[in-house]
Amino acid sequence: SAGMAWEFLNQGELESAAHYLRQAEAWLVSDAAMETESPGATLDVLEAAGIRERADMVVVDTEQFQLLPATIAVARTYLAQSHGDLDATVVHGQRALRLLPPESHLQRGQASALLGLVYWARGELDKAYHFL
Repeated sequence: SAGMAWEFLNQGELESAAHYLRQAEAWLVSDAAMETESPGATLDVLEAAGIRERADMVVVDTEQFQLLPATIAVARTYLAQSHGDLDATVVHGQRALRLLPPESHLQRGQASALLGLVYWARGELDKAYHFL
């Protein structure tokens, strides 16, 4: 689902991307945590509780599964930026950078670039320079 979300983001299909992000998030937490309508709130739950497999899932690539919250956070950063929601872009971008390991250069670069653009748009050029 996260891969499909990225495919739709790349095509500019933001509603479809959001749909697939919600599906990916649903695999990570209990149904009770999914009752919120707030984008990214599921990631708040994940950060607090940690990622875990649900009983009804089969995980083939454990490493990619562990990166899934970070992958979703980067996609949420992109989605928020696409909607012009600068505050949400910062929240999701910072979360992505917290969740991503230092060696995930590509994804860290995506989150950093989007954060840099927000700070540039706000006129916070020192912060923009740091992230860009």
